[in-house]
Amino acid sequence: METIRQGAAGRDLVTRQVRAFLKSDWQNIDAENDNGIDGVIFLRHRNAFLGRLLFVQVKSGPSFMKDYKQKRFDGLIGVDIGEEYIASHRPRWDAMPGPVILIYVEDPYKLVPAIYWQDLKRDASYSQSNKGVVLVPRSQTFGSEAKGALRRLTGSMPDDAPLKRIDMRNVKRLVDFSVRDRSTARSFYKEWSKSIERQHPELGEIEITNAGWRHLTRRSRNLENVRNSFLLLEAARQMVIQGAGWRQLGSAKTRDRKQTTDVVDALSLRAIVVFKSRAPATVQVILRRVRNICKLTGHASSRLYFYSVHELRRGNAIYYGQH
Repeated sequence: METIRQGAAGRDLVTRQVRAFLKSDWQNIDAENDNGIDGVIFLRHRNAFLGRLLFVQVKSGPSFMKDYKQKRFDGLIGVDIGEEYIASHRPRWDAMPGPVILIYVEDPYKLVPAIYWQDLKRDASYSQSNKGVVLVPRSQTFGSEAKGALRRLTGSMPDDAPLKRIDMRNVKRLVDFSVRDRSTARSFYKEWSKSIERQHPELGEIEITNAGWRHLTRRSRNLENVRNSFLLLEAARQMVIQGAGWRQLGSAKTRDRKQTTDVVDALSLRAIVVFKSRAPATVQVILRRVRNICKLTGHASSRLYFYSVHELRRGNAIYYGQH
């Protein structure tokens, strides 16, 4: 009974920390449905929700703490959550569509309790000598000071990060680049939608659907821009399979349903593409992402859809839906 009370008190403290210090939103997961996730943080930046999610496991109370005396553990806390627990839950954590963190509340009944966090998807977070222990740096406290590190953990690249170079000169082309007609592009698009070459190394499978084709070829779009996008379809495919760096675009939308919370946002892949017969160009692929989070169990799934491709030119708007 005391363990249950401590757990509830710890989750309450984490909820307050998220709202007061991270200026973000917390969605609680029913504690009776232990799927290794106690809640989800909807991380805000300057009061805007950009689609960054953190899935959270909370442990609370001094009974979980291993206070190491050996020098090699200087600056570390051991949080003993159990070997069987880690073995059964880690596959679930690794499958979640976003970072999963442990938040450890040392003593929830203290006036100013110490609260720490650690990345549960990182192999180095786990003790090699004691398979039931997560190692947490004492410096990794959970408050406003953690916001930058937690934002970086979500994986989106900063705007000033160097871009990957995609060299098209030796790529076996599936599209005749001298032809800009709709039928050739449509044939390529259909073939791409059925092929296995839709896996981004970090983001996973990208679905190639009619929604993307309709967006590329919509009537309101300039005909020259449509043709240019046709010419970039092979570059888009290479950016997906070669793992071009990704960024989040604009704000995300949440849809509150009876059993799930759905998060809809947009990502961009950007790369410097080297062509055979013209100068290199910075190319952007827009992806639409939909994540569904079960309110009862915390189970989450994610689907990514190709939406658009275009060259980035100086002064061009790059936000979702403007190309």
